[in-house]
Amino acid sequence: MNIRHALLFALAIGWVVLGFAECDSLGEDYYDQCSSGVVAPYGDLNGSWVISGNGSRSGCSDDRLNGEFRMSSSTLDVVVDGTGAGALQLAEPMSIPGGQFTLSGDLVYSGCLEFVTRETSNAGTIEYRFRAINSGYGLEGSFTGSGPSNCDSTGDFSVSISDH
Repeated sequence: MNIRHALLFALAIGWVVLGFAECDSLGEDYYDQCSSGVVAPYGDLNGSWVISGNGSRSGCSDDRLNGEFRMSSSTLDVVVDGTGAGALQLAEPMSIPGGQFTLSGDLVYSGCLEFVTRETSNAGTIEYRFRAINSGYGLEGSFTGSGPSNCDSTGDFSVSISDH
């Protein structure tokens, strides 16, 4: 192998290693549980959800929105599709002043959950994408998001679930 091929090979290996490092943005618990193939049942996800978390926003058109923030939802009545497909949705459509709020998602792998919330109003759209595992006390994981004001956001969250 000549030096040029050796350098290209080393560069390619470096990109692969960096790619694998990026896959673990939720930490080892999420990665291990989602990749292991071990069945980790969620139990009953039907119920009243409250999502709370901490994150940071950057790249906002309105500089006042850049920085750390906390999130806390109102109570969301969530149901799992009865077909066994594991689709999540709100029990009833939810309106907010000047718009609407949606939640949708799917159970993925054997013990992982991904869902999206979207709040649309006259002021624009705020969307968060959540990836979670069952912590034994509810759900926990990390999120990424976009909006308001062209913001990009990242953070950690938890969901407490109680009966309807």
